Amino acid sequence: MSKLIADMSMSLGALIGGRRDFDLADGWGGRHPMGVPVYILTHEPPADWPADSTIHFVTDGLESAVAQAREVAGGKDVGIATPGVVRQCLDAGLLDELQVNVIPVVLGDGVPFFDGIEREVSLGGPEVIEGNGVTHLRYRVGVATDAGADAAEATPARSSKPAPERQRATPAGEPVSSGSPARSCGEAAHGKERRMPPGARSDAPR
Repeated sequence: MSKLIADMSMSLGALIGGRRDFDLADGWGGRHPMGVPVYILTHEPPADWPADSTIHFVTDGLESAVAQAREVAGGKDVGIATPGVVRQCLDAGLLDELQVNVIPVVLGDGVPFFDGIEREVSLGGPEVIEGNGVTHLRYRVGVATDAGADAAEATPARSSKPAPERQRATPAGEPVSSGSPARSCGEAAHGKERRMPPGARSDAPR
């Protein structure tokens, strides 16, 4: 396990994801590999789901899922582990940090991860972390670089403060089969989903 993933595991207090991610992973056997409570946005929870599972289903919207995840996280980060939920969080101004993991694979087609975002989003950074076969890029959401200062001024991003924990999204990652964590308030890329640069212009939960 890389130091980046180890640090992420230590700081992660809860995850929010979409129903598609849950179904692809077969519910992780009732317990997510990251070992933290998970809140799945869905219109209809599965029947006969074990009451003692750490995976919970939220039917009353994104803000409710974020509130529940923050409460149980106890000041730690809340991760987002599905593309649809990442886009919802960006549109709602609920995301503090975006992490993009770039791997040297050209797929040729796929679904743009950031397709359908309804507003411009200013990103600061990135912080670049080189890994073995992967480059991790961390961007602060709503923090303009010099080149993007004018755009940020015209399109301010809302903040989730004063909550102490950060909201992070990781479009694609190493730690989870079928998904990846984000920190605080996305769904990981699956199958042929294309890794798009965060600045590119290319939600009911997925």
